Formats: sequence, structure tokens, C-alpha cells
Amino acid sequence: MQNGNAVAMAVYDLLMRLKPGGGGAEPYLAESMETTDDGRTWVMGLRDGVLFSDGTPLDANAVIINTQRHIDAPASPAAVYAKQITSMRALDPLTVEFVLAAPLGDFPVVFTGSIFAGTLGMIISPAALQQYGDQIGSNPVGAGPFELESWQRDNRMVLTRNENYWQPGLPRLDALEFRPLSDTETRYASMVSGDVDMIYGGYNTELVRAYTNPDFTTYYGPGSGGFFFTFNFARAPFDDRRMREAAVRAIDLRALAASQYGNQLVGSDSLFATDSPYHTQARPTRGRSTTRSGPGSWCRSTSRTAAARASRSPPAAAR
Repeated sequence: MQNGNAVAMAVYDLLMRLKPGGGGAEPYLAESMETTDDGRTWVMGLRDGVLFSDGTPLDANAVIINTQRHIDAPASPAAVYAKQITSMRALDPLTVEFVLAAPLGDFPVVFTGSIFAGTLGMIISPAALQQYGDQIGSNPVGAGPFELESWQRDNRMVLTRNENYWQPGLPRLDALEFRPLSDTETRYASMVSGDVDMIYGGYNTELVRAYTNPDFTTYYGPGSGGFFFTFNFARAPFDDRRMREAAVRAIDLRALAASQYGNQLVGSDSLFATDSPYHTQARPTRGRSTTRSGPGSWCRSTSRTAAARASRSPPAAAR
């Protein structure tokens, strides 16, 4: 793995989640989220009986404490969302009211994001916050399907099944083991040898190979991401539109696909994928085919695969 999002999602369930196929947010750990005045006041209802892995109830007080932490921490990726809140209060043990500085129709979405992008939706046990203080990052306690058993930094992290998990019958695995394999060749070699069962969020150079390997199964989701170039309009030479257009025209994405991506490049004509509600088909630049571009602009490209696992043996984590 290359980042902590997968671990965070195993330890912390989100209060809200994005609806499959788009269309905004829907409750997950929360049971409801409604506005009483067209987006300035929001009321979140929580599920009864949800516990953190340490047995602490997930209640309105837990949500308020966690949200206040983001308000008080300017460096938090979620601070920009939290600071839109002017007041919070518990209407009852399972209901939180948020009052915003201005109406925001998409406010529920701020409870759906990843830990790196910033989210108000991953809730930490208040008891763990009190116990570990500034060391909570090394001692995560959430209401997700797994809980921390051991952590050898830069080596491995072992998570075990959360027996207090709120969804009956889940998780189906007894444990997960994460390893930070930052080198592309090491990750792929570990897959080939059977030392690991899955690469999460792997890079194109390993995944194109995995896609053609009959011993591996690849999982692909095009999404709205990709590789891209950014121009600085304020400095020469790209303050000149002609130079920007020249740079775009000079890039042959078909050749790039053949030389660097094993001809697995996925073309796009918009910043967002076609299944996104924000998709708008871009107008082709004269002389350029829309099939030569990738997500985001005429310079963007994305690989065909997003994750891979060995298919020849069952996951070692299911023990």
C-alpha cells in the first residue's frame, strides 16, 4: 500500500458516504441528515447502539468533540469544512444540530471524504482521545470493522476484527495485515512470490503487468482522476496562450500510451468521468481527437487498472 486511507477506512467508518453513481451523500454510521432551513441548519441523527471498538458509545457528544478538534486545528485537512460551523449542540444523546455561517446544500458531503483529503466523518472514541491525547495517531480507536492489534512502523500493521461492530455478520475476515511497500518493483515482486495478497492503489507500471498476468485479478475504476500538467499563467512562457496550446499539441498521448502504459491508457473528453453528474464534454482542440486525451484536459491520462490481487491462493488475512 502507498497511503493510510485504506487503514483509516478499516478502523473508522464514515458518518455519511457518497451515493453509488453520484447524487450526493447518504447516511452510513449516521441514520439521518436533514436541513431545517434550506441549508444553514443541519440535524444529524445517529444510529442507536453503535459502539467504538473500545466499547464507548458513538453518540452526539462524540460527534461534537471530534468536529471541534478540526475547528481548533488549522492544519487539519478538514478545518476548512469545520470552520463553516458557527455552533453545534446535542438535541438529545443521538441527535446533533449544526448551524453554519451561510447555507450550504452539500454540507453532508463533508462527512464522506478520505482522511487525507479531509473529512468530518471519521469519528474517534472520546475515551481514546482522553487517554492518548497527542498520541492518538499512534493508537487509533474507531467504530469501523477492525481495530488495531499491533503496529511496527515502516514494517507492518495488524488489525483484528472489531467484535463491537455495528453491522451484524461483518467483517468477514478475522484480521488484516498492511505493509508499507513504497517501491514499485518490490510491490510487484511481492505479488509474484505470493508474499502479499493484494496491492491497494498501485501504480501503472506494476498494474499494466498485472493486467496481462493470468495469475492476477485486477480491479479497475476509471473515476475522475488522472495524470496532468499544470500551467502557471502568471509567468513566461505559459502566460502566453499560444505557448500553452503549443505544449498541448506537442503531446502525443497515443505514443505515450504505447511507450509508458502498455497501450492501456483510457481516453477522456472531460474533467469528470461520464457517470459523474459534473461531466461536461469538452470541445476538441482543432486537429486533436477527443480519444487522445485523458481526464481533466487534453494533457491528462489515466491507466486502466487501479488495484490487483493474486488469484491463486486465499487471502492470508482470513485466519
